[in-house]
Amino acid sequence: MQWQPSHISVVILAGGQSSRMGKNKALLMREGKTQLQHCVDLMTEMGFAEVKVSGQYHGYQCVLDLHPQLGPLAGIEAGVLNAGSYCTGLLVLPVDMPLLSKEEVRELLAQANAQGGYYDEALFPMLLALNDSLTQYLAALLQQDNPKLRSLYQLLKHVNCKKVVANAQQFSRLANANTPEQWQSLTQMGGG
Repeated sequence: MQWQPSHISVVILAGGQSSRMGKNKALLMREGKTQLQHCVDLMTEMGFAEVKVSGQYHGYQCVLDLHPQLGPLAGIEAGVLNAGSYCTGLLVLPVDMPLLSKEEVRELLAQANAQGGYYDEALFPMLLALNDSLTQYLAALLQQDNPKLRSLYQLLKHVNCKKVVANAQQFSRLANANTPEQWQSLTQMGGG
């Protein structure tokens, strides 16, 4: 299967508390734009069918979690439930990857299997095939009381999408910025 951006919905995970950063990661400024705007622009430039944001941000097409406070799985579920009916896949992207480039996204789409794909070690960006099985499994996963059973790893194990191995350069661009020090280091490395 060849994944085409024109049939993929994107959800940018930006609904977290950013507690280690001390301020909202989506609103951190970089090259005159917020990090959220950088993510939206990158996905729009790549021609994805729709770009939505998990969280509440004025001026963006936002989706709200049905299960607040349950982390990225809740944002993924919101993306799945709000994807256009013509979309065959959901690309999940965290807002806190300041160095992510089109190259990593293209590579993921090229390497993914029919169920989707994700980067080994980083997990994101993550591509998931949209189907009833995914929707039902996410709903069941989010009902789990045990947090260990309610994880991204459980989801990836269930959907059986392909683990894509990043080369060293790609891997460095898949780094998350969770603290002010990480943000400063990554944006200086990327020239932002």
